[in-house]
Amino acid sequence: MLEGVDEVDWATLDDAYGPTVEMPNRLRALAAGAEGWETALDELYAGIFHQGSYYPATAPAARYLCELAVEPSVPTRAEILTLLTELTGAYRSDTEEGWDPFTFRSDPAPPDYPEAIATLHEIEAQAARFLPLLSDEDPRVRQCAGRLVAGLAADPPRQRDALLAALAVESDPTVMATFVVVTARLCQPGQSRDWIATAAKRASSTLVHGAVAVARAALGDVDVEALEAAALHDPVEAEVSWVEDRLPALALTALGRMEGSADTLRRVTRTWLERHGRLFDFHASSDWHDFGRSPSPAQWRRDELVRAAAAVITRSVFREYLDREEPLTVDELSEEQREIVQWTVDYGLAIPLTALPWLRSEEMACFLRGQGALSTVVNGEPLWKALYRVSALDDARQRGGASGAGQRGGKPEAADNEMNRVVAKIESLPPERIFDACLELVTHAYSHSLGWGYALRTNRHAALFACLKPHRRVLAPRFAELRTELSSHSHDIEGPVARFALMDLDLDLDLDPALDGLVARALGTDPRARRVLEPLPRERRSRIVGRIPGTRRAALFDLCDLEIVAREALDAFLEESWRMTWGMTWEALAELGNAMILPARARLDRASGRKRELLVRLLAELEGKIGDARLEIVHDGDLLRARLLRDGEDLVVSLPLIPERADLVVFADAFASPRTVRLDVRTGESIDHALRHRLQMLLAELGFYSVRCGGSTVSRG
Repeated sequence: MLEGVDEVDWATLDDAYGPTVEMPNRLRALAAGAEGWETALDELYAGIFHQGSYYPATAPAARYLCELAVEPSVPTRAEILTLLTELTGAYRSDTEEGWDPFTFRSDPAPPDYPEAIATLHEIEAQAARFLPLLSDEDPRVRQCAGRLVAGLAADPPRQRDALLAALAVESDPTVMATFVVVTARLCQPGQSRDWIATAAKRASSTLVHGAVAVARAALGDVDVEALEAAALHDPVEAEVSWVEDRLPALALTALGRMEGSADTLRRVTRTWLERHGRLFDFHASSDWHDFGRSPSPAQWRRDELVRAAAAVITRSVFREYLDREEPLTVDELSEEQREIVQWTVDYGLAIPLTALPWLRSEEMACFLRGQGALSTVVNGEPLWKALYRVSALDDARQRGGASGAGQRGGKPEAADNEMNRVVAKIESLPPERIFDACLELVTHAYSHSLGWGYALRTNRHAALFACLKPHRRVLAPRFAELRTELSSHSHDIEGPVARFALMDLDLDLDLDPALDGLVARALGTDPRARRVLEPLPRERRSRIVGRIPGTRRAALFDLCDLEIVAREALDAFLEESWRMTWGMTWEALAELGNAMILPARARLDRASGRKRELLVRLLAELEGKIGDARLEIVHDGDLLRARLLRDGEDLVVSLPLIPERADLVVFADAFASPRTVRLDVRTGESIDHALRHRLQMLLAELGFYSVRCGGSTVSRG
């Protein structure tokens, strides 16, 4: 098993992250199924199939994965078969994909380039070896093998016959359902479909009957009622099989391909929404205990299904607006369309239609009711539509192409002239209405051709805020009320919102200390920061500087008490740690050095989850529990000469030109605990990138806290 894997020159074969020197170890870990195999599997997915793309190392790795998949002694065969199925790309377009404007989704290229073609060739060359797995004693292996076999183009008639033979004797409902769904992929017009009816008669499981409905629809025999039932299949288990996970989406997709299915699709979606309520909000803040920052597997599955349903329904119900970029007004929507848009209000379900102006519940509610200052009609159109036109022209200038408003050209004066017209419209409004329009401007999220953002570019805000300057005195109570509201959660306020809330005040005068959080957010990119802070008491200055985001505060440390800055900076970080990475943490907090130790220790006892993990790591760094050592490696004839420098002592070792992990154990053994050692690897100019990467990864595997080599740092400690 894995014969010849060490002879492959993996150092010359890249995945998404560089030379794959660790490929043999990953494959062995997966083959053994012992501790660490899940990590090895994750690294394979992330490396050789990163975001659905193929790399030079993908095909060679697939060759060995095929070998492991058919070896009875390998305990992870089901997982390997699933990875191979993903590598075929066979099921990419079987179901509708949902849309969430706030979540990244990859869009891989078609598998028609050399690395992809080579990978598919490697897997299809082994197709005959996968057929016996359809009768394996492990039902998970049978199920996963069925998906793989049906997704290959090696010998479809033979693969179909093998699946039908396996289906005829299968008794496990989940495996039966899988076989039914995937076998339909291999059926040709005119071939007998008796096997579908036979499967339906043999099984009482609703899962199998749902699979039968999907298979029949794929072959042109549509049973709308059965598809609707399949689309509402809702397993309660957190972890489910592929067919249980995908059955509702397969049924929805089949319904979406039918003419006249809009009513059924709306009914299905409405049922899911009423069953489970609002979609998960990734932007909700958390307190000390940051559990629940991600949806459960069941919630993720349901939310994705509802988003997919929304995409299907949108194509049907909004057909006449699919290519429109100019935003719709509410008067242009039919009652049927308004019902769909209402789902955004009630459930937080964003509708994937460029012509709809808003994405989130509150904004869409204002749109539907004609409420809110940006819905004020001036010269025959709502203000938000005029603002969209400015954004479209700005987008056109940025792209140098077509504008989002259906106009062409990227002339700078076009957007400026349109902005001047918008300002004139807003200046004609009563002061209270101008205030509301500006507030909505900096808080409402909308879609545009480059993604999503808050209404208008930030550099356009000042022109609108200027409309309020003559009215600051009369609007003082509104500004005060807004500041009171924002001060309770100032840590997650965007800079433009903070600047707007403070615009009626002179920041050079003494402000209410209760506003310090807002002041910090407003001063984050404000060149007046030093001038504003200097007149304030040192303690207060320090609190404000500690709340300024990221590393922008460092230039102001000379005005502050660093212990106070450290406390405030740490609390500000912990309020947002659910979205922080270690790099961001260290960059933002390490500049405060020892001043950070006491506040970090005080907060450690109250923290859990990711917050606690980051605090432990921060303290280890700050308290000197992490030591530094340097490893110098150069060529020395037919060997490598390595010199380890630590605590004033040297350890010199000769290594083979291509070291293995066992050759490097001596460096880990030189420390009582390598997990507390930050290793800096320096190599001679003759050491190429592949060898540097190999050394770095092998040393990291030995448990060092981190291994730095050149501009790259790997951390496994």
